[in-house]
Amino acid sequence: MVKIRRVKIGDLPIIAEMMHDALDPFYGGDHRAHAKRIVETAARGSKDIKGHFSVAQIMYVAEEDGLIIGILNFVVKHQGTLKISPLIVREEARGKGVSQLLLNRMEQYAKR
Repeated sequence: MVKIRRVKIGDLPIIAEMMHDALDPFYGGDHRAHAKRIVETAARGSKDIKGHFSVAQIMYVAEEDGLIIGILNFVVKHQGTLKISPLIVREEARGKGVSQLLLNRMEQYAKR
């Protein structure tokens, strides 16, 4: 069964690798450093004091049998909008509705 929960600082190594593996083939940049910034921000109360255009970083993880199989980070922007950045599901977990579960959780947050 897939469980959705808020990110914890201890999730950083796994998320950094997931982001690097998923994003590096398509564009450059230090995806591990980006993961560190957003995980640390989201795990420590969400307020984004380093972001120029963002107010908060909110991250959820999808877990199955103790393994993180998906992540969804979204940025709360100053103008009151939300931006998904990133949504990643491990290849072996695709087709199981993991993205939908993560997006449903974001929608619940947005409605509040």
